[in-house]
Amino acid sequence: MSLGYIGYCHKDLEDTQAIIYFYSGSNWNNPDNDSNYEKTYDGELFINKTVLFHADVNQGINSGEIEIIRPCKNRTNFGSIKIDYLAYRLLHKILKHASNNGTFPESEAFIQ
Repeated sequence: MSLGYIGYCHKDLEDTQAIIYFYSGSNWNNPDNDSNYEKTYDGELFINKTVLFHADVNQGINSGEIEIIRPCKNRTNFGSIKIDYLAYRLLHKILKHASNNGTFPESEAFIQ
C-alpha cells in the first residue's frame, strides 16, 4: 500500500566540495497537485560533502550543509517535518547511498 508520494532527482553539478541535484515529485493525495510537474525536476538541492561525517538529513539542514535552494512546485509538508517532504525523502536516499557506497548517486527515486 502506498502513502501516495513519489520523488525523483538527478545530479546536476558536482565538484570536490559539493553537489547540486534537481528534483521533483508528487503528492497524489493533494487535489492541488499538478501531475504535469511530477517529472519536471523544477526543485534544486545543495549538499556539502562534509555532511557525510554525520550522514543525517536533519543535522545537515541545521548546520547548513544541506539546503533546498528551490522547492519543487508539488512540494508538500508532512507531519512535523518543516521542509518539503519530497526533498527530505530524496535526501535520505542520497545520503544512504553515499554512506554505503562512498559516492553520491547520479539519480535517486522513491515511491511511498
